[in-house]
Amino acid sequence: MLFSELDKVLPLQPTYRLEFYHALTALLSAGAITAVVVWFYLELGMLTALLVLGSAVCSMWLTVYGRNFFWSLWAFYLPVIAMMFYLLRKFPPKLITLGAVAFVAVFIKCVLNGYEFITPTLIMMVVPLVYYSALHRIRVRSFLAAAVTLAAGACLAIATTFVILCFQIASVDGHFRDGINHIVFRFSTRIHSDLLGFPAEYVRNLRAGGSTVVTTYVRGTYFGPTTIVWGKAGWGGETRLYGGVRYEHLLILFAAASGIGYAFRRNQKMVALILATWFSILAPLSWFVIFKKHASVHVCFDYIVWQMPFVFFGFAICGLVVQRLLCKSPPAEASLFDCRGVER
Repeated sequence: MLFSELDKVLPLQPTYRLEFYHALTALLSAGAITAVVVWFYLELGMLTALLVLGSAVCSMWLTVYGRNFFWSLWAFYLPVIAMMFYLLRKFPPKLITLGAVAFVAVFIKCVLNGYEFITPTLIMMVVPLVYYSALHRIRVRSFLAAAVTLAAGACLAIATTFVILCFQIASVDGHFRDGINHIVFRFSTRIHSDLLGFPAEYVRNLRAGGSTVVTTYVRGTYFGPTTIVWGKAGWGGETRLYGGVRYEHLLILFAAASGIGYAFRRNQKMVALILATWFSILAPLSWFVIFKKHASVHVCFDYIVWQMPFVFFGFAICGLVVQRLLCKSPPAEASLFDCRGVER
């Protein structure tokens, strides 16, 4: 709808307008990733931010999604960006304001690109709250109150967009109930294990097993030369990608960095970052497990959820560990880096 309005006023040939829309979408995606990198810089220092930036540049999945109109990659990151900068400025947060920020951010996300990758989007919005709660060592009761408020704001936003969607469908099909049926059906085709009642074209990929789906995505390529394997066995013969630097390699790297970082556990920022990072892995896993049917179909797309935001935070641990080691070096060498991220 936004692009259609732009299309009415831009005095360009159709081909040039299309190129402009691709460029605008890519710019918005780059802006969203830049905002994430800036937060890491403000919170943890230059070296950590540079490693996070490098991880984004190397991610071929961010490149695939970057200019895509349908996905609008930048919209997935609006909620976590809003939470990052709100909590950076105000912690502990005012609960009413926290709920309002969650509502607005999730509402905009759902209006712009619907409910794709909704569980990773919602979980990664909680990651900054986990980080700052651990950093400031707030009581469990206070954390739970903030988490419930955030969840309430997000759920209210989703419910509001459900109502809007039902009215949109009713304007075409004639009944509000048709909108409800559409939402239930689309939800079921992504998670349901009961194959009765589904069209034949859905059944093949509805047979996917949770462990098989997770294993496939853990072994998928993050960066580098990729081998595309086709097969007819298992859950449908969809494309599987191997080779290069795989996500299982990143898991090993991040686990090792976390172990080294835990040796500096007297540094509260390190502890908070480690906790937030391994909490953030719930975002991609939630999609692979809860929406395993969708993941089993879209093997060429769903790797993007690893970047929501687990990979970013994992590389941040690596950067903070290196930064911590360099700040123990002689002053002349350590002065090349910003050591703010290891002060507390």
